[in-house]
Amino acid sequence: SSFMSEDQKKWAFAMRLILVKSAQRKLQPPHGKGCITRFRRRVFALVEGDKDLADMFEKVVALFVIANVLAMSLTWYGQPAFVDSLSDILDTLFTCLFFVEMLLKLIGIGFGQYVADAWNVLDASLVTSAVVDHLLSTFASSGFFINPTILRMLRFFRIVRLLKLIRVSPEVKRLLATVVVATPSLGNVGVLILLLMYIYSILGIELFHGVAHGEFLNEDANFEAFGPALLTLVRCITGESYNGIMHDAMVTEHGSRPGRCSEADGTCGRPLAAVAFFVSYAVFGTF
Repeated sequence: SSFMSEDQKKWAFAMRLILVKSAQRKLQPPHGKGCITRFRRRVFALVEGDKDLADMFEKVVALFVIANVLAMSLTWYGQPAFVDSLSDILDTLFTCLFFVEMLLKLIGIGFGQYVADAWNVLDASLVTSAVVDHLLSTFASSGFFINPTILRMLRFFRIVRLLKLIRVSPEVKRLLATVVVATPSLGNVGVLILLLMYIYSILGIELFHGVAHGEFLNEDANFEAFGPALLTLVRCITGESYNGIMHDAMVTEHGSRPGRCSEADGTCGRPLAAVAFFVSYAVFGTF
């Protein structure tokens, strides 16, 4: 909270109340008489009405999601043909199972109550994209030209099925609520990090502009202009070879690599300045 303004603290407090105490409208069972209505009521009890049945239904769906993600992770480059066939069969099976889940919810709670829940809309979108993916793949295997980019985009949505686990995991819901409440604070910290990068980019240009390139300080990572300097510092804040760039910025004419730079041409580095610059940036940026 020390990183938030008063207005942001009020917003976070309001969001915490909404996430913890938000009222949820109770879903209504199908009304009317007849065989179809009785069948819909039984389906409603399975997916929503009966708490024990509904919890079991959600847990079974969660197991399907986990199994689907595990099946997708078992493929590799150059895999045998039978693995390709098995992967296609499993993908079709899981798509059918999720389609049945969507169908049961539509039958049980009705279209109006179904689309009123954002999670249901997400589920329907994922199932629809999977069905379209299968149809397009079938057309492509039959000789019709289908843009491969479209197929790759549709298959990306299969991974998003993992979000369905949030519905049945109170721990993940609490974690998501914490992230939402902390958004203003994270934004303020992000602005502070950008300001730190801006200051060190300008300082890096002043200190290391024109330094002879080496293994790490090269045409891709240097301080010749603001853009490359900023990208170099983004790389350094992740911890990737920042010490290598620091050592290249410490090069001297008569050091361990003589002849790589020239004091007369101004292409030598500044050892003490480089240590102070990169170590202080690593400390401030990382911690």
